Amino acid sequence: MPNGPGGLDAQGVWQYGEADSRALASDLFNIGQASISTRFAAVVASIPVDSGTIPFPMINGWTNYGGDRIPATYRRFGKHVTLVGVVKGTASTAGGIVGTLPAGFRPSAVIIFPVWSNAGASSGELHPDGTLRQPASGWATPWTSFALTFFAV
Repeated sequence: MPNGPGGLDAQGVWQYGEADSRALASDLFNIGQASISTRFAAVVASIPVDSGTIPFPMINGWTNYGGDRIPATYRRFGKHVTLVGVVKGTASTAGGIVGTLPAGFRPSAVIIFPVWSNAGASSGELHPDGTLRQPASGWATPWTSFALTFFAV
């Protein structure tokens, strides 16, 4: 315990001094105190990390629809991943893999989600290996739109 009114120690923790009017409780106040830098680091670590918007890498002839339609992108904020886009393919792309999310952006189990296209409603699948797949019946070739949010592993 410092002499005088007290002050911050080397770790940034207030230490009450002998001459401090609160010195009688100084031992209780100083027990288990973390430094200011330790507390600040804990607060910073609790802030979710935002990956920013990243273009979704498509394969097998799939491309963004273009124009004023949202391109296929993904984004991670904390443990939440959002995958959105309006894409187009060809007749030969039916039933195949549209693209793959990288590690750190993948679900823990298969997610079956609704999609909308010029032919109406359908479904898509996002697998734990990151592959975005369309059903065997395929999606409509002029355009298909999807938007989903899930927890990443």
